[in-house]
Amino acid sequence: MIPYWRFLSLTLFRYIDNETGRVMHDIVTKDSYGRQFEAIQHCFRIIGFTDEEVYSVYRILTGILNTGNIEFAAISSQHQTDKSEIPNPEALDNDIFGFENFARNSFEQLCINIANEQIQFYFNQHIFALEQMEYQNEGIDAATVEYEDNRPLLDMFLQKPMGLLSLLDEESRFPQATDLTLVDKFEDNLRCKYFWRPKGVELSFGIHHYAGKAK
Repeated sequence: MIPYWRFLSLTLFRYIDNETGRVMHDIVTKDSYGRQFEAIQHCFRIIGFTDEEVYSVYRILTGILNTGNIEFAAISSQHQTDKSEIPNPEALDNDIFGFENFARNSFEQLCINIANEQIQFYFNQHIFALEQMEYQNEGIDAATVEYEDNRPLLDMFLQKPMGLLSLLDEESRFPQATDLTLVDKFEDNLRCKYFWRPKGVELSFGIHHYAGKAK
């Protein structure tokens, strides 16, 4: 398995590198960086951090480093001169809008994604919907900002009594319930475009997120 410090070094991060790529090259090749990383790991254990907590720290660090790679460039149009665009959209493919997707997603990961979606919904409401409503009420001529409304997706998870979490709670109360009966229950009741069940895989289900599929 690739050590985490070497895994990070596989990507060029603007926050810790320069145009020559020399810093990242040194991180990959010099054993001193590996020894420093092991020392940090040891300190985490002495302080009392669990492996899960340490992993969370590294994920946050990775998110910050990836965010630093996103670039913004000024563009102008006929009526506006303060617009910007992202010239390297590939950098967005890494921490995207409340959505994380791994090769195998656990229940814990599902809960994390639901929480992220709720945060994104709050952001959408206060930055887009409510602001645009205020512009309209005050007669301000402003271009409408298009954004992805994730409320229907949240409803599939959270609505009662037929949301995914409510169905999970209900099925867990039946003594004869199994993983298969749970997935069957989801398929029978979650009749919306966001839920899907891979063919040929009984104990699996997926979610159609606007950014991709997760199962």
